[in-house]
Amino acid sequence: FDEEGNLKTAYADRLRRVIDAADRLGMVVIVGFFYQGEDERIRIAPDDRHARHAVVNGMNFLKSLPHRNILVEINNETSVSGYSHPLLQPNGIYELVRLAQQTGGEEIPVSMSWSAGIQPRGSPGDRALHAVDYVMFHTNGLTPEGVRERIHAMRRWAGYGRPVMINEDGVSAFNLHAAAEERVGWGYYDQG
Repeated sequence: FDEEGNLKTAYADRLRRVIDAADRLGMVVIVGFFYQGEDERIRIAPDDRHARHAVVNGMNFLKSLPHRNILVEINNETSVSGYSHPLLQPNGIYELVRLAQQTGGEEIPVSMSWSAGIQPRGSPGDRALHAVDYVMFHTNGLTPEGVRERIHAMRRWAGYGRPVMINEDGVSAFNLHAAAEERVGWGYYDQG
């Protein structure tokens, strides 16, 4: 996105090609809108209108594509303190989740990923996790037993009515196996 939340043409063209190719291969693409530090490329306004504009533009672009092999991640690691925009923090993310869902018209599942920690019941972060279409979280650095414990904790917190996915773990095939035994998607993460 540019500083006002407009989708950059070159990026949109590249993303369209990736989604087309993934669809031909029977793959699903997780499209992340924001990442820590990168959100600062979008101008901060008192009402966070540029972040809202980015979400609407991103969802409208994805909706315009002929494919539905897409999952949206509003932002990665919502629960850490790396975001400048209030709407990308635990107390604000609910608004962007709902905006994305409304804009997408239930055609494209929407979530955000959670790094760690359970929010208090009734808090804005808790409301956001209960609003997402699928639950996504990280298990980096955990043992297989820790992965299972985190899965159970997230299910207790978020409920059992939606798909659950670990979108970032590490390189441990043991953790992959633990997630698969729990019927949870698992994301490989290797920083080289």
